[in-house]
Amino acid sequence: MSDALAVLRSWSVSQRGLRAVVVLGPVVALLAAGPAGEPPPWWWVAAVVVSAGWHAVLPDSGAGLVALLLAVGWWVRVPDDGLPASSLVAAAAVLAAHVAALVAASAPPDGRVDGGVLRSWTLRAVAVLAAAPVLWVLARALGEQGAPPGLWPAGLLAVVLAVAAATSAFPSGGRPG
Repeated sequence: MSDALAVLRSWSVSQRGLRAVVVLGPVVALLAAGPAGEPPPWWWVAAVVVSAGWHAVLPDSGAGLVALLLAVGWWVRVPDDGLPASSLVAAAAVLAAHVAALVAASAPPDGRVDGGVLRSWTLRAVAVLAAAPVLWVLARALGEQGAPPGLWPAGLLAVVLAVAAATSAFPSGGRPG
């Protein structure tokens, strides 16, 4: 246990903050399914916590994929009740964890994270997250009617264009880019 604490103490303050978001993001996303009427069992939460912790220690590893897939995978089980508002919380938490891991991996654990890189990726994340409420309202409006033909390809194209615009509007201040 003291070895784990020594590792944590060796991280810079900015790395500790980012890695805390890496751990909390998938957990918050998973627990946001509770208000939707589908709380996860303790063992699923434990698997998310362990994989998210692993991801925080090794932010450039595949552990992030495991943690985020477990969190998002649980949402697949949530009954289709018109998309609860807590799904927006889950979307923000998943995006925050992803971006925090990406930025944490851009500097050594004991090094300070470059402010330009942090600002650039935060602005990109906010730009991408801005689409979530729009899509949520659209999905709720469609409700039981179902999607008209061509809606999902058009939506995918819109998301790709939004990501491209965000990347162009907020160029990287350094690595990663």
